[in-house]
Amino acid sequence: MLRQAREKRGLTREALGHQLNLSAEFIRALESGDWEALPRGQERPLARQVGERLGVDPTLHLKAWADLPGESAEEVQDPVQDKKERAVMIVLAIGTL
Repeated sequence: MLRQAREKRGLTREALGHQLNLSAEFIRALESGDWEALPRGQERPLARQVGERLGVDPTLHLKAWADLPGESAEEVQDPVQDKKERAVMIVLAIGTL
């Protein structure tokens, strides 16, 4: 999706990377789904940044967006699990005093 949009605009990876202040390697990694080559936790923000520059909203491509590592904005924390984790953190904090 991103590669096709980039090529349609006649941009090289280097030119797009220069416009976005990203390395051509990051652009290649995003286009090929090589998530290990990207900074951990930055996969979705980088995909969104490149997509916006190319006029592509990756969230409209649900399958591709769902395959991206990292949390999506739609994911909601389980409130029961959240309370348990907070309680454990409080106990650990008190125990270190």
